Amino acid sequence: MRLEYFPLRLKSDINYIPDAIVLWGNRSGQVRIFTDYLVDVWEHEYFGYWEYTLSFQNGFWANPLDPWKSHNAHLEITRFKD
Repeated sequence: MRLEYFPLRLKSDINYIPDAIVLWGNRSGQVRIFTDYLVDVWEHEYFGYWEYTLSFQNGFWANPLDPWKSHNAHLEITRFKD
């Protein structure tokens, strides 16, 4: 698995949040994650593999930022040993 993010980060910028994250898999498969509603990222290590949880929030229940997207969403990514 290969990770890319856009726009590229300057090393001096410690508060950098990318606009998009691209995960490349085998056979040129890819997943694009847009971070406009990204709230938090957790990473956990379990017996030699890593699990990442991305949490997205679309405003408040009564006032969503985008009415066509879900209010709360989580994405879990697991990276096994190579």
